[in-house]
Amino acid sequence: RPVAITQLFGIDPGDPTLNPTLIGDFDCVGSSGLDLAMTDIAVDATGTVWGISAEYVHQIAIKGSVAHCTSMPALPSTPMGLAGLSFVPVGAIDATAEVLVATGASGELWAIDSGGQATQHGSFGTIPNDDIRRSLPRVPKTW
Repeated sequence: RPVAITQLFGIDPGDPTLNPTLIGDFDCVGSSGLDLAMTDIAVDATGTVWGISAEYVHQIAIKGSVAHCTSMPALPSTPMGLAGLSFVPVGAIDATAEVLVATGASGELWAIDSGGQATQHGSFGTIPNDDIRRSLPRVPKTW
């Protein structure tokens, strides 16, 4: 399977092999981009694609073989950066809308509003004793 932090791939869920297909290069990451890598992708209920890098959330539009990024304001600084991205359904955080959420590498959970402002909504708790991240010097002992 490809591991590319500067390219967007798609997978057809109807294809039993689940082979990834290159969609295109991100125009906002890599040597000339805002960040070195896109760390996660989320798709909202309308099919809009969103990506997260270490410092930004991007709305992504496919333009030919380019994954064009529109950046929102810089995300809050966290001990190890933000890395995960997903949407939670209506009612989970907001009673009337799905919400874009990001996870911090130190275990924080952030809700990101339509203007790109992030609000922390908790953390994942304490790192289990048998988790390898507990032994890493940069990771706090709480998740």
